Order: sequence, then structure tokens, then C-alpha cells
Amino acid sequence: MSYILKDLTQAECFAVLEQSRFGHLACCKDGKPYVVPIYFAYEKGVIYSLMMSREVV
Repeated sequence: MSYILKDLTQAECFAVLEQSRFGHLACCKDGKPYVVPIYFAYEKGVIYSLMMSREVV
């Protein structure tokens, strides 16, 4: 699978947020990167999110 990376305009970013409900949040703890799945809602410039995470060992 390949991805095409490109810059999004602010309007494009808002459109993606308005149409999506699930995403991934990349984090780092003690120099070790990990990704947490998140559910979110975006409305009128505010993002509400929920995630479940277990501690990375």
C-alpha cells in the first residue's frame, strides 16, 4: 500500500474532520513511539475525543 502525502488547506482539514469519526494519534513515551486509536467528533471548531489506551511497556 502506498500513500501520497500533500499539504491540506485549512478548509480541507476541517472537511476531513467533519467527515471522519475515527483516527490514530501518534505518541511517544520514554523515547518509544506508539499509536493510539481514537474516536472523535468535530463541530464548530471544537474536537471532542475518546481513546482507550493501555500503558506501553
